[in-house]
Amino acid sequence: MFVVNYRKLFFTLSILLVVGSFVAISVYGLNFGIDFKGGSILEVSYPDSRPEAESIKVGLAISKNLKTVEEKHLVTPFNAKAMALFPEKITGKIWAILTVHTDKPPAKICLASFDKARQGFLRTFYRFGSFVAN
Repeated sequence: MFVVNYRKLFFTLSILLVVGSFVAISVYGLNFGIDFKGGSILEVSYPDSRPEAESIKVGLAISKNLKTVEEKHLVTPFNAKAMALFPEKITGKIWAILTVHTDKPPAKICLASFDKARQGFLRTFYRFGSFVAN
């Protein structure tokens, strides 16, 4: 009832907001970009040619001081770009989520579970459907 009784006021307020929006768009313009707000950006240039999609894999380097590398491991024998380990064990196992064949659509998001962290570095672990792909 309140809105109906004061419909002229609400109609005028609506018109003012629409006109104000058009003025703001004409003065400030529209920003169509989604800007990267945090973290680090790494830009890479390839002087000769880009690497093949099959050569992009997930790797792991172990360091105690972030200056010297103590161990290096190839984590995935297939084309993958991202892998994250869950910080705590779930049902007594170490779990990871990873992408598989990101450059060959449709890419898969997979869950992998390990009894020991070192299992995730073994090429044979990923061969015969040891992980769940959905």
